[in-house]
Amino acid sequence: MIFKRKNLHFNSHMGRMGNQMFQYACAKNLAYQYGFTTSLSHIDKLEYFKLGFGERLWNKIKGTLFFRVAKPCYGMDILNTELKCMERLYLDDLQQLQKPTFIWGFFQSLEYFEFSQERIKKIFEIKEKYKTAYRNFLKENQLQAGQYLVVHLRLTDYKGFTVPCLKGDDFTLPLDYYKKALALYQEQIGEALPIVFVSDDPDSIEGIFPDIEHKIISRGDAITDFLVLQNSAHTIMSNSTFAWWACFLNPHQQATIFCPKYFLGFKEDKETPISIYPKHWVQVPFNTVKL
Repeated sequence: MIFKRKNLHFNSHMGRMGNQMFQYACAKNLAYQYGFTTSLSHIDKLEYFKLGFGERLWNKIKGTLFFRVAKPCYGMDILNTELKCMERLYLDDLQQLQKPTFIWGFFQSLEYFEFSQERIKKIFEIKEKYKTAYRNFLKENQLQAGQYLVVHLRLTDYKGFTVPCLKGDDFTLPLDYYKKALALYQEQIGEALPIVFVSDDPDSIEGIFPDIEHKIISRGDAITDFLVLQNSAHTIMSNSTFAWWACFLNPHQQATIFCPKYFLGFKEDKETPISIYPKHWVQVPFNTVKL
């Protein structure tokens, strides 16, 4: 019954696609594991995935009924974790909610949906119509899925970006991270694979990595970049939830994911968000001298 008290509605206007995926995964897990009725304020950033018209319509209906039925019947609480959810997990808080609750937060940890992660992976299957550009990218660069190394850089919007619990206003990873990660790749994997660079600023790649010959630089749209990341043999990812999800959804069981230690908190040696990485990913320590 969708009018029950454990009815949660997530504000999903914060952040971009990666964050909305975390919110959706958290909400769906609460429905699968505990039987809660959950909805997001909107799921437009999930347009690339096979959620289906029915799921999108049902999410909208549940959101409407939350305010028009559940709230008038039972009252409404607000759980605002926006400024604190990167510093601790809210698993217990979410499970113990009783009234209909309007929720603010990022929920950027596998622990929020570990119980149902295989079901979540199926939810985030990309629609066929978005795969054509990726197949063309492979053909044009003589690549095969699962047989290349990806290096991902997030360069533009992290300049001027702030996080309330962290100092500074630039969370762009330093070049030292990529040097350390590439060295660690050679040490642990050592496979001579084509290197594909994916970035929100592809024109900067040549200047950042002038010594790497035969670079392949993805210049596609966002979902093509996502598919390039998702289907790599191994990945050196940035501190981006977009890249996190592409790596998490990688179907190649032998894929190794190299990730920056502390994610956003690298300048303070502070794990932020807390528990964001799966345990088998390789966290790379590095110096924090900027690019």
